[in-house]
This record gives sequence, structure tokens and C-alpha cells, in this order.
Amino acid sequence: CSRARARTRAWARPQVLGGAAWKHTGGVICYADSTVGYIGDAAAMAEWAFSRTRFRDSEPDEAYALHALDAYRTHVRESAETYVELALTHGGEPMGSLVFRLAEESAPKTVSHFLSLVQSSAYSGSSWHRISPGAFAQGGVLQQPQRADGAADGGAEARAEVAPLADESFALPHDAPGVLGFANAGPHTIGTQIYVTFGPMRTLDRKYVAFGRLVDGLGTLRALEAAPTVNEVPATPIVIAAARLHEP
Repeated sequence: CSRARARTRAWARPQVLGGAAWKHTGGVICYADSTVGYIGDAAAMAEWAFSRTRFRDSEPDEAYALHALDAYRTHVRESAETYVELALTHGGEPMGSLVFRLAEESAPKTVSHFLSLVQSSAYSGSSWHRISPGAFAQGGVLQQPQRADGAADGGAEARAEVAPLADESFALPHDAPGVLGFANAGPHTIGTQIYVTFGPMRTLDRKYVAFGRLVDGLGTLRALEAAPTVNEVPATPIVIAAARLHEP
């Protein structure tokens, strides 16, 4: 395939390739240089390569999945970027995890604020209290510790309300599923509540500070979006069982 400079792109636009590519419905679209053009999906690519090189790839798809996982783990270990994992439960049962890359380059103070909450286990046990399908999920209301007399004695959320974090940057747009940001009650009122988008939400741009993107856990995000709700409140509690630095 390399001799024909074949390329595979999940994001290639059929209208750019024209012709039969308009009928393509698969998740991966394959094409070669201008002399060949559109080939088809991954299976068609394999047949195309065999017809020209007599090479048949016998390695199973599972092996490629392991290669991809190994490459992902190596990248995370060797990169200078910070990743955070939120492990979720639904009705007490494991639901999966959401893994985010934090945008330290555009919002370092905001990321530091979030990491301080993660590393102090403040989010562990908090819930996603609002789910708006097609828009976002919101959570991160922290439970205030109780004194012996039953009264609340403050806690991270109370401290955040006393000294709210200013809006640092609107550089990261809400242009895709899995954008992580801080909710607010107006300009410069960031506390602990977070949200994650289910799709592009450009109406949030320049109003809410986004500071991370989902890199793993799209299936979990879709399950979160599809969870049954009553007036946007989950019918069964969805809890952040653990929030931690991601180490694959």
C-alpha cells in the first residue's frame, strides 16, 4: 500500500473525493492518490492492496486494537500533558470512565483549580445532577462535611463560593462532544461544578471556561446522555465514584 501512497482518513469528506464516495456510509473512508481516488471502507482497502501487491494482512483486528492501546499508553506516559479520569457508576453499578486531556496551555490557573479538587478527592462521591440530552451533563456539587451536631461545616464548595475563580480564558471552543468546562453563576464565579458537552455547544463560547477535551470514553459519554431522567434529573443516581490522574 505504501508504494501507492494509500491513505486512510476517518474525517475525509466524500464531497472532496466526489463520485462513488458520495454513497459511502462507513466510519472509515479510504483513498489513494489522484490517479486512484476513492477506494471504499477498510475491507475494500484490504482487497485493493491485495490486487496490486498480492499482500494479504492476516493479523486479526484484535491485534491492531492492542497495538493502538499500547501506542495510546505510550503517548500518555511520555507526553507532558495531563490527563484526568472520572470513573462513573449508575445505580451503584460501574458505568465506565471519562478520560480528559486538560488544556494547561490555554487555561493553566483553571486546570490547577480543577486538579486541586481532583487530587483532594473532592469530586469522589459527587453526582451528575443534570442531564440535558443533546446539550450537556452537569455535576460536581460537593457534599459539605457534617459536624457532630449535624450542621454543615463548609467544605470545598463553600470555600469556592467565598473566593470564586475568575474566568481565565475562552480560548477552548465548545465545538465537539466531550468538552469539559466549569459551570458558573455569572462572570468570574467558578466554583466546583463542571459540565461535559454531548455535542457542539457554541452558545457556551465566551460565557463558560472550557479546559479539557475527552480523549477516551465516548461510549460512556453516550450512556450518560441516554440515562433516563425526570426533568433533566437522573432517575437513578449517576455518581463520580473516583476522580484521579489518568495512568493507563
